[in-house]
Amino acid sequence: DRSLELLNDFKDLSKINVVKNKMSILELFDDIKQTMIPLFNAKNIKYEIKCESNIVLNADYNRMKQVLVNLIKNSIEACNKEKNLITVTTFCSNTTLYIVVKDNGEGMDKDTLEKIFTPFYTTKHYGTGLGVCLSKEIIEAHNGSLNYTSVKNKGTVAKIVLPV
Repeated sequence: DRSLELLNDFKDLSKINVVKNKMSILELFDDIKQTMIPLFNAKNIKYEIKCESNIVLNADYNRMKQVLVNLIKNSIEACNKEKNLITVTTFCSNTTLYIVVKDNGEGMDKDTLEKIFTPFYTTKHYGTGLGVCLSKEIIEAHNGSLNYTSVKNKGTVAKIVLPV
């Protein structure tokens, strides 16, 4: 099963295909929230999902959901404190959409942060090392960018920047 998952991820990486349609950011985040609630509850993580307003974006709904679920799952896996908190904030400035996923988890050291977009690089025993790399490719296929900042033992911030 793990080998099949790895091969499917690699297959996806070699041919990023996005089909853009007008989509509601609010609807996307409602969908993601419903998907992620069981994981938040299982690890006793508090979460805040803030969407500035109903922003309409020309994007691939399923691919955007894939990216955001991956980023949030990574944040969930990084949380191992008593007071875990993950915030997802979305806002617009002029013609740019910002989506920020922030956690107060274990954070990453400089070496890990430098390698985070490298295919097959992972710090997890069960990871394929393709989730972040694939997410970056999907965001770039939308003419956007994905960046990370992190401080060891303080947390991580993943920021997506997309044109509206």
